[in-house]
Amino acid sequence: MQDVLVVNSVQNPHGLNNVVRTALGVKVVGISTGPYGLIAHLTDGANATDLALASTVLNAHNTLAVATDKATITANNSDTATITCSDEAISGDSDMDYAAWWNGALYSEGSVSVTGGAIELTLATSLVGTWLIEVRRQTGDYASGYVTVTSEEAA
Repeated sequence: MQDVLVVNSVQNPHGLNNVVRTALGVKVVGISTGPYGLIAHLTDGANATDLALASTVLNAHNTLAVATDKATITANNSDTATITCSDEAISGDSDMDYAAWWNGALYSEGSVSVTGGAIELTLATSLVGTWLIEVRRQTGDYASGYVTVTSEEAA
């Protein structure tokens, strides 16, 4: 096994693992965090190009500007949060991937169209908890970013 170490912090190692797997396929054993940063564990069959791409993906983690209009919503499906990403890095992209993590578990994922260098997602939920909405490029450096929204019981 070969390891790629990058000094970076990570909010969601499971999401980052998905990004690295998208970029490198089966050559990824997993992602771990340690006292010095992130480590991508690659199979022995990984070559120099794979190692360089893993390093690029780790360095691009959480570099996109992702925002929400509301940090807290009421869990009733009619109160919504709008998640946006408008970043020069995605101006040439046609689609981006997204993942919605609820209380640390993957809830849903898919892709969203990039229009005019920006994306927009709407979070409406009846579930109480913490949502981490992550967006990531499908090509290039696989840059990603995320925002957290809390959904609370109605008062």
